[in-house]
Amino acid sequence: MNRNKIIELVNAYNQNKKQNNQIIEFLDDLLWKEKDSTLVLTCANLFYESGNYELAKYYYDWIQTYHFKDYYEKMGNLYENGYSLKKDIQKAGNLYLEGYKYGSLKCGYQLSELIRKGEYKIDKEYSEFIDELFHKIKKEHYLEEPLPEIFIRKAQNDLPKENRKSIIKTLNYAKKFLEQRILFMNSESDLKLMKELILLLYEVKEWDWKQFDLFDLYFIPEKEWVIEFKHKDTVYQIHFYKKGIEFEDHIYNTIDEFFQYATLENQFLVQNSLDLYGFKKVK
Repeated sequence: MNRNKIIELVNAYNQNKKQNNQIIEFLDDLLWKEKDSTLVLTCANLFYESGNYELAKYYYDWIQTYHFKDYYEKMGNLYENGYSLKKDIQKAGNLYLEGYKYGSLKCGYQLSELIRKGEYKIDKEYSEFIDELFHKIKKEHYLEEPLPEIFIRKAQNDLPKENRKSIIKTLNYAKKFLEQRILFMNSESDLKLMKELILLLYEVKEWDWKQFDLFDLYFIPEKEWVIEFKHKDTVYQIHFYKKGIEFEDHIYNTIDEFFQYATLENQFLVQNSLDLYGFKKVK
């Protein structure tokens, strides 16, 4: 049996409501015969990603002694949010802490958020722990790692120190990383994160009409502007009105709606961001 067979069975479970018990029995039998913990992890992750948290936990419990990063990350999230089980922040924190010890920076970030909100304690202060995470993650290149998230928290933590150049450098690096993630994944949560990043960036940086890009428009003052840019030598315009934004004959009520739904050449505008250039205000 291989991963493709597991995907087939999980899909069959999600599509067939009448024979679900039979499918799980068959899946259990195959997994026991294979005796491969990575296949069980694949099965658990597939159920987790499909939103079937009860079965995800069922299979994660099979492999809780194998110290897989995904186990700590996903089980911590289940307990933190109370998905298909009783919400328990202490258990979530314990799982994140254990996962961090086994090298999961995602667990480290989730743990830091619990510490920041005063919901969990370790033997380090929040600021010290964020600095630790920052130095561990700053050389990562894998787009799913929480580099932008940690860099934003690092910048927020450094605001009282008034080291503007260092904060701007940190946020610009996070912005480039997050832009790459949006290019490939384009989730609503990443767009919200980009907005948070841009608004924080312009707390320490002055707006410059001579140098800005697509995502900087999250900060643009709420007035009536016409912004021009180029894509493949073709000129496009974005019209900002007091009650909406117009682009390519579509009206968007808010800046968030614009970034989430605006398209260019049958692709989301944000996924073309690296190919857009020549931004300027024309009116």
